[in-house]
Amino acid sequence: MTAKHPMPKGPAQQLEDIWNTISPEPLLTKQELAIFYKSELNEVRGGDKVERLKLGLIRGFQKIPYKVLITGHPGVGKSTELTRLIFDDEIRKRFHPIRISATSELNPVQFNPLDVLLITMIEIAEESEKIIKGWKPSEHRLKEIQDFFAKEEVSVTTSSGMSGSASAGASLSGGALWEKITGLFLKLRGEIKFGQDRTEKRIEYRLTRISQLLDITNRLLDECNDKLREGANREWVVIFDNFEKPEIPPDKVRELFLTYGSTLKALRLHMMFTVPVALTYSTAAVGLPFPHEIIPDTPVFTSKHTPHVQGRKAIQEILNARVNPSLFAKGQQERIIQASGGNLRDLFFLVTFAADSALLRKTGSKIITADDSDRAITELRVQYERKIGQSPFDEKSVTYADKAKRLVKAYCQDPEVKVPDAVLLSLLRANAIQEFNGDRWFGVHPMVVRILEDQGLIAPKKSKAKRNAKKTGRSAR
Repeated sequence: MTAKHPMPKGPAQQLEDIWNTISPEPLLTKQELAIFYKSELNEVRGGDKVERLKLGLIRGFQKIPYKVLITGHPGVGKSTELTRLIFDDEIRKRFHPIRISATSELNPVQFNPLDVLLITMIEIAEESEKIIKGWKPSEHRLKEIQDFFAKEEVSVTTSSGMSGSASAGASLSGGALWEKITGLFLKLRGEIKFGQDRTEKRIEYRLTRISQLLDITNRLLDECNDKLREGANREWVVIFDNFEKPEIPPDKVRELFLTYGSTLKALRLHMMFTVPVALTYSTAAVGLPFPHEIIPDTPVFTSKHTPHVQGRKAIQEILNARVNPSLFAKGQQERIIQASGGNLRDLFFLVTFAADSALLRKTGSKIITADDSDRAITELRVQYERKIGQSPFDEKSVTYADKAKRLVKAYCQDPEVKVPDAVLLSLLRANAIQEFNGDRWFGVHPMVVRILEDQGLIAPKKSKAKRNAKKTGRSAR
């Protein structure tokens, strides 16, 4: 994972510190979990999904490799939940996790599905050599790897009119075999991440020999797993994070998990992947190589559009762990929680934007006021107006009129909304429709509800203050 700024040891006590405690990045250390993670979320999200992942891994220990796809809307905390799994005491007794970020270890736009195979091989081999002191893969195994890429070099350079033997010899000559292979791994990392020396001929070579590369990788994984079992009675598990990030094109995700799903399935290794929620709801989902677990959203409204008290309390616990409540004017913390729709990424955006507005204000107290909240909520609403346009995961053009009809049905709890189609996938991708409680009931994000209200597509829900004002004849803000 990418390094990040160290987080403080408690909630922000002044506005200047909020940008640091409200970082949208996942919690990545045991210390951060202890300070900022709140288990109350699991009580309103249909149970603790980490416990289910643990169960699957433990059942697969020294048996059939456990593989699973983990999904959920952006901002629900998938990566943080994986951190909890990594630092779980029971898991640490049986497994050695390796976490790989698809957005930092791969080239998000241009990666090839076989890059996942290669980076897995590299990470396991190098990490094995680090933690098992004095051990290296066998000479025979290293020679297999050397020969595969030496033949690739000959094939690629010869077809390009160059001297294949000279090129291959130059790339793997000199020094002990392990040093040659680590040099090769370094070169492969550069190719995978930055496209160094990457050509269509090179990719074609690997694709036509995918079975051979898979066999070599599996034999290397077997050696690494056997040595880890022998020395520590543990097994490797690789966690590929961030395949659901927007910078990774949908066609690349489809290619990896649908076209090359059988290759991933054949790897003799425990593996987990975070993937876009729209992929697991698509018609192509039947072709996915592994089962999936969804981490639902946290509700701030019930299906009847009344405040979800427990959900809001859980979000408030998370917010209080990061920001001293005294930095909010009366009622503003509640407004921001409601506007976030329970989505942590939206929550953190709202708080940070409102805090920055308060800091930039020339006069008045240095706390988040109603005006600061208004600006943040307006900005988030604009973002949602943009997001409910064309989705990159739509397999066909979806008009806003079709989306609006589906949103109204979701708001009214029409059962038809649950049936996946291009419209639903687009709205799930945009986080306009949320999924709650593990019971698969759908709701509409509060920002989108406001858009629908302003367009006259649903009747505005009057607040308690406005109802009381109507009864007494007084005005209400």
